[in-house]
Amino acid sequence: MDADFSHNPEYIPEMLQQLQKYDVVIGSRLVKGGGTKNRGVLRQTITLLGSLYAGIILNCPIKDLTGGFNMWSITAIEKINLNNIISNGYAFQIEMKYKAYKNGCKIKEIPIIFNERFCGKSKITAGILAEALIKIFRLLK
Repeated sequence: MDADFSHNPEYIPEMLQQLQKYDVVIGSRLVKGGGTKNRGVLRQTITLLGSLYAGIILNCPIKDLTGGFNMWSITAIEKINLNNIISNGYAFQIEMKYKAYKNGCKIKEIPIIFNERFCGKSKITAGILAEALIKIFRLLK
């Protein structure tokens, strides 16, 4: 989860409960009941288009590929083999979830409300976004 108070810890008990049945639990802004609060249109558009773009290119049904509020079982971590992760930055979230999906992990997305940070600032730059757009194709290998 993000350390800037944008992810509400109130979702943790439900995520832990779901982790008993699933290998990966995603706190999703993009499933029914999820969303964002106090977030600008540009950032919302980047989130939506980033997940949509990655999902189409990778043929992956996960709705919120770019979100950072996730729980992972040891089974999922072992299946994706962290030594083979090639991404950092924005693409890291996409790669982790995609590899979990491709390796047969049971994945559950639960709705969360993402609150725009009230302290700190985003580390996303044009370079990080460009890297993510390009690295997605490398994941298809």
